[in-house]
Amino acid sequence: MVARRGDLRLPVVASAAAAKGQPYLLEIDPKTDATEIVYRSAAMTTGLQKGYSAGIRGLTVVNNQLIASMITDNGAAIVASYNPSAGQDSFATIATQTEGLYNYPACAVTDGVFGGCVWDMVGFKGNLYVTMVTGTAKNNKQSFALVRGTQDKETGKWAFKPLVGDPADGAKYEWGFGASRSGAANMVVYKGHLYIGGYNDPMNALEKAMQMDFSDLYKDLESPVNLWRMDVDEDGNENFEMLAGEANNKYFGDSKGTIDGNTMLSGLGDSDEQSRHLNQYVWRMQSYNGKLYVGTFDISDLAYPATQFANGDILKRTPEEWKKQIEYIKIFFDSLKKNDQNGTSGTIGTDSQEASKPSESESQETTKPSDDDIMPLNEGEASESDQAAQAVEEAGKTDEVAADVATMQQLLEDMGADLNSKQTDVVSPDGVAPQAAETYTLDDRYQFLASLQRLLDLYNKNKQYLPEFITNELDKWLTEENLENFIDFVGVLSYLHYSNDETRGFDLIVSSDGTNFQTISRNGFGDNNNHGLRVFAVTDSGLAIGTANPYHGTQVWLLNDGEIKNAELTNGDAFDYDKYDSDKKSANANGLTVGINPNGNTVEDVQYDYQSLTAGTDYTVADDGSIVLSSAFLNGRETGSTGSVVVFYNQGARVRFTVAIKDSTPNAPKKDDDKQNTKPAAHKKANTANTGSNVIGVVVVVAVLVVAAGALFVFKRKRS
Repeated sequence: MVARRGDLRLPVVASAAAAKGQPYLLEIDPKTDATEIVYRSAAMTTGLQKGYSAGIRGLTVVNNQLIASMITDNGAAIVASYNPSAGQDSFATIATQTEGLYNYPACAVTDGVFGGCVWDMVGFKGNLYVTMVTGTAKNNKQSFALVRGTQDKETGKWAFKPLVGDPADGAKYEWGFGASRSGAANMVVYKGHLYIGGYNDPMNALEKAMQMDFSDLYKDLESPVNLWRMDVDEDGNENFEMLAGEANNKYFGDSKGTIDGNTMLSGLGDSDEQSRHLNQYVWRMQSYNGKLYVGTFDISDLAYPATQFANGDILKRTPEEWKKQIEYIKIFFDSLKKNDQNGTSGTIGTDSQEASKPSESESQETTKPSDDDIMPLNEGEASESDQAAQAVEEAGKTDEVAADVATMQQLLEDMGADLNSKQTDVVSPDGVAPQAAETYTLDDRYQFLASLQRLLDLYNKNKQYLPEFITNELDKWLTEENLENFIDFVGVLSYLHYSNDETRGFDLIVSSDGTNFQTISRNGFGDNNNHGLRVFAVTDSGLAIGTANPYHGTQVWLLNDGEIKNAELTNGDAFDYDKYDSDKKSANANGLTVGINPNGNTVEDVQYDYQSLTAGTDYTVADDGSIVLSSAFLNGRETGSTGSVVVFYNQGARVRFTVAIKDSTPNAPKKDDDKQNTKPAAHKKANTANTGSNVIGVVVVVAVLVVAAGALFVFKRKRS
């Protein structure tokens, strides 16, 4: 949702039609709550067959145009309108999948971020900046692209240039600035810079983890999200720097940002804050009251089930299958011993064997298993075991192989005791530690992994000597691939180990200069189930914050620096301006002074008909807080028009007034009565309300307002 800042109309990207493959833009009148569809994309046919996601995300304002991303049968598109209230015909397509977007957007649900397509759009320095998801198919983790759109002032046509993407297309930086896990990126403007925060798309990785494939999840946690920023120099060139990332980056060197006085690394924490690896998304950023707020998505709660997988789940072996392979090893060891006793070696049971397996008293059942312990072999398998033992003896390897087989047997027995173990040194999303008869910790997982590594080494060393009925069983799971997956599994657990009451939940950090940040919260405002800071909204009462909490519902918080007093108009909200100064018998050179009591607020922006004015040229702020609109600016407005002015202040407070432009110059041409109102007529449609306005505004409805005490801010939670 986005708006040209004002107070009349609000367009909404609606996903209600997504199931039909026909997204639309819905305009809401905040005065009446009446809604009207102002743009509807053509219904998809082949696009649905391709699996395109019909949701749309990008919506912004650039050069007084509402600009929205769309999805079509041919992929992504971007449309723009100077007057969206006029409806469908007011929109023009300014970019398509292949024309302007370089065929970058990945739009199918099987693609990265479930078909994130055009992810975010922001206007900055008169240009349009667009981030896109580019990874096609779930296994392609290609990172995001960033393009810049520039509109020709004469022709109105748009041209797009890749800044981050394929170097073959002219991009200076490869996908995601080289951050290989960053599938998408959000943006915000703050103090002359465009900030870009990454998203690792761990949801696809979590889906794979639930199927016992931990490679992607481990890589995501190993490389948490980065934060970059960009400015534009006098020649129009973009300059980027990395505020949060790993050292020795090939493009940017070391991070330029700090967090609580230390270098800020990827994950928005310092080197001592290992819980930073759990931050997988710079979910939202917001400029407010001269500060930049950055909120994250923390994967701890959603990834918690991984800690409760048993070792056997990962290796895909049941206790019965595990017992079977141990007994097969016993049978082969018995064949080796029997063959040795019948032969000339006579060395099994000597120092070489005793050094590699438990003592005789501890392992008598291993070296001399009873008939009840051994699964019976068929005649062919029994013969195969004896033949394999004979081949070992002929190769002169009986001592060495027997010692290794005994060690393999012991490893399997030790590991079998932990096959169904689940960790007890973690806390579940409901705040309760798992209950188990015995403690099982991350260190125990590491021990199991070490045993698995040793077992695989011994297996690979001796596989050529083992009978086929053993290799057939072990080949099902004792592989390099499974070892790597188990290493990734334990790696995931090692990062989740840093999740606790103090670190589980979204992070919120703040900066007053855009480079040096301080931590406000690392645990979701004390609710560990608040895993994401989902949205910010600037209101007249402060900065509203909405959380993502799948366990017991979302929350809305209100953040402020103390009591907020809105600025107040002191002499009305409707003004007339005459281009002619009747006293001086000349053009008006005094401008228009509008009395305002700022109540301690400072002006951040002044907009006239939703276009930002230039401080010092179009307006000035008097010492008493009044706004003076310059005569040079007002004399250039159309006679007979009425302009809407909004003054924005640092804490979200704002004032609004109108200016009617007149011209009493003798013999000056007069406007016809039917041309006095320059606002476009409402776009009439059946069963919808008409507002007669082309302007768009922001209305924020806060379901729960919470204010509570803290060193930097006052935060207080209320139950609705």
